[in-house]
Amino acid sequence: MQIAAIALLVAVLWAPDAAARQAVADHRWPLILFALTAALIALQIVPLPASLWQTLPHRSAVAQGFALARVDPGWLPLSLTPAATAAALIALIAPLAMYFAVIGAIRAERMLLLRALVAMAVLSAIVGALQRVQGPDSPLYFYAITNRGSAVGLFANRNHLGTLLLCAVPFCAVLIRSARTERARGRAATLHVVALAAAMLVLLAGVAITGSIAVALMAGPVVVAAILILAADQAKHVKRVALMGAVGVLAVTAVSASVMPRQLPASDQHRDSIIPTAARAAVDYLPLGAGGGSFTAVYPGYEDAATVTPEYVNHAHSDYVEWLLEYGAPGMALTAAALALWARATWVAWRSGGDVARAATTALGVILVHSAVDYPLRTAAIAVVAALATALATTATDDDTAHRPPKA
Repeated sequence: MQIAAIALLVAVLWAPDAAARQAVADHRWPLILFALTAALIALQIVPLPASLWQTLPHRSAVAQGFALARVDPGWLPLSLTPAATAAALIALIAPLAMYFAVIGAIRAERMLLLRALVAMAVLSAIVGALQRVQGPDSPLYFYAITNRGSAVGLFANRNHLGTLLLCAVPFCAVLIRSARTERARGRAATLHVVALAAAMLVLLAGVAITGSIAVALMAGPVVVAAILILAADQAKHVKRVALMGAVGVLAVTAVSASVMPRQLPASDQHRDSIIPTAARAAVDYLPLGAGGGSFTAVYPGYEDAATVTPEYVNHAHSDYVEWLLEYGAPGMALTAAALALWARATWVAWRSGGDVARAATTALGVILVHSAVDYPLRTAAIAVVAALATALATTATDDDTAHRPPKA
C-alpha cells in the first residue's frame, strides 16, 4: 500500500498548476501540522553523541549494557527502537497521498471516493456478520491473531471494524441526500436511494454486532449527525420530527452508557490496567519520549509480574497515552493542535458548512474519541480514512469546480 501511495503522490503532485498550488495554500494548517509530525518522528532517528543521548531519561540501563559488553556505544538516536520509528515515518505516506488526492479533486471525484468508502464498509460488515454466524473457526478470519468469534470484517480487531462502520454512516447520509436532491426524479433515482438506505441499515447492523462498548456508545451521536444531515433540506415540520428523533437517540445512548459497562464483560485486553501502566511509563520518559514504535519494548518493564497474563500487549489501548510515551511533550503539543483544528473545523462545518464537511468532522470525531480507549490511527486503513475526512472537513467549498479548472 505504501508503494501504491508513492505512485499516487507522484501522479497528484506531478507538474502542479496554479489551482493545485492554491489548494495546498487553502489547506496549509493541516499540512503544516503533518509536516511537523513527520519532522518530529524523523528527528528521533538522528544519531546523537553519547554525551547527549546518555542524559535522556532511562538511557543509563542502555549505557550500562554497552559497558558490560565493553563496547563503545558511539552515536545513538533518541529513539530506543529506531527501526520501528522509521517504520512509523514511512506509514505516513499513505494518508499523505490520500490527503493530496482529495484536495486536488472535484466534487464528483470526492463523491466517488465516498461511495467506495461506504461500499468497502458494507462489504466489511457483511464479512463480519458471516464470521459471527460461522463461529471462531470461520475461514473468513484473515489474520492469525484476531478476535475469533467476533465480527472483525476485513480487520483483525472488532473495534477497528466498528470505527470504519461509524465513519461510513454520516458519509452514507451525504450520499442519500445527494441521490435524493441532485438526480432527476425517476425509477433509477428511487432505486439509488433505496440501495443507499439498505447500505445504511447494513452499516448500523454491523455496528450492533461488533460487540465493542466504545463503538456502541459513539453510535448515538453519529446517528444524530446522520439524521441532521438528511433533514437539512427538508420542510420545517420534517426537521422538527428529525430533531425529536435525534433527542430520542441521544437519550437511549445516555441510558446505555450507564447500563452497558455493568452488563458486558470486561475487555479481554484489560484496558483498565494497561492504560495506567502505560501512563506511568510515559511520565518516566518525559519530556522527549522513548521513540516512535517503542511501546512494546518499554511496556514489559512496567508490568506487575504478579498480575501479568500470557496475552501479548501490542499497544496501550489509548493512543493519546501511547503517543505521550513515544513522542513526549512535543507529541502532545501536536495532538493539542490537531484537536484544536478539528474543533474549529467542526464549528465552521455545523454552523455554515456543507453536508460533506459536516459528515467529515463527524467521522474525524469518531476516530479521535475512539483513540482515547483504542488505537485506530495505527491501523493503515483507518489512517487513510482519517486523511480523507480531514481533507473534506477543511475544504472550503463543495463546488464541482473547486480547485481545478475545467478540462478542455
